[in-house]
Amino acid sequence: MAFNPADFVVEEPKSIPVVLLLDVSYSMQGENIDTLNKAVESMLNSFKKAETMETFIKLAIITFGSENGVDLHTPLTEVSKIDFKPLNISGSTPMGAAFKMGKAMIEDKDIFKGRDYRPTIVLLSDGEPNDDWRQPLDDFVNTGRTKKCDRMALAIGAADKTVLNM
Repeated sequence: MAFNPADFVVEEPKSIPVVLLLDVSYSMQGENIDTLNKAVESMLNSFKKAETMETFIKLAIITFGSENGVDLHTPLTEVSKIDFKPLNISGSTPMGAAFKMGKAMIEDKDIFKGRDYRPTIVLLSDGEPNDDWRQPLDDFVNTGRTKKCDRMALAIGAADKTVLNM
């Protein structure tokens, strides 16, 4: 049997997937959107420093509050390749739609591979949704692959923490 270097393929390292759900609605105007943008910049800088040869972090950003309601701002991408630009405010606060989009993304096995680490979901908001968010959040927390996600919510400004504590 002859030696063939092509038989030795290096596996892609496991990734740590992170999904940010970012509120960019009108209620986030002023200091709130500035705080959100600084928090995202800080996270990205920390993630870039934390990457190693064995593990790397992939990040997706979903914004809610734009003219479209909810947008996939950044598809799941290695953090070292993300050039984040500060976000601007517009629109209402369709938090439920953001939960639905995040869930659909995580349930897609072509995007979130089974071999990667458990996804972490981070919600940054002032906690003032104006759509049906309870059922989408319940579905996110209790059904499918998303029920295994690590979840956290960061309150921005004088946030309604009753929503963010759910």
